Amino acid sequence: MVKALDGLEIRPVRMSQMPGNKNWLLFFDIGEDDPRWPRLRALLHRWGRSEGSVTTSFSKQEIDSARWLEIAAWHHGYPQPKEGTFGFREATYDLSDWCRSCDIGRKQKAPFQMKREPRWGRNSLMQFVWIYDEIFATPDAWSRVFKPSGVGCRAVLNTKGVELKTVVQLVVEEPVGLRADGYASARCDQCGRTKYLPVARGFFPALRDEPSGSMARTVEYFGDGAQANHGLLVSQSIVRAMVDADIRGAWFVPVAEVT
Repeated sequence: MVKALDGLEIRPVRMSQMPGNKNWLLFFDIGEDDPRWPRLRALLHRWGRSEGSVTTSFSKQEIDSARWLEIAAWHHGYPQPKEGTFGFREATYDLSDWCRSCDIGRKQKAPFQMKREPRWGRNSLMQFVWIYDEIFATPDAWSRVFKPSGVGCRAVLNTKGVELKTVVQLVVEEPVGLRADGYASARCDQCGRTKYLPVARGFFPALRDEPSGSMARTVEYFGDGAQANHGLLVSQSIVRAMVDADIRGAWFVPVAEVT
């Protein structure tokens, strides 16, 4: 495989050896408009390998000119307690309207829990693995960027119920609808509700409603299989405040404008 990739003049950006054996994982980035991509895609199909994950790279101008953007953040750790059996669900959510098959219907009832204080490094924003519709921040980032924009926060606890000092959860409650007609979706066989597949190509769906604040969450759910999350949106003013304050750990997808 490596020789075939060398023949295409493709160099892995990262290599990682699989634990317990001598096989290696190769990681590389390539654009779908790259002339080498059709040949690489044919090789992957021949080898029975996945084409990997698809993302869209946006220009600085596209980010800077968007009135609203979807926000995601650095993934760090798992919600507690009992991560092996998803114990955070019962501890954190009201599950009376929750569908086990598609994950739609969770409603937060209690603070999130972590094992310990986050190891932030240079980042100031994060998300848990499995929970992609909540953002967690350092208290400093919240007070400098989000609090002045009217975004509240709530405490995060350790598994003994003690409030952590270096992390808070951003409170994003305003619902906003999207113009999502034409986007791929799936209807749950168990509960009959619909969610949209994650948007990997192009802009995030345009707004149907105009948020009144500086952050909002979509009424619509996004996800695949047994995973469902709302989209989180931030205004351009929040993005600029983050840049000015050198707040790191987030990335953005511009929301499409109605034409």
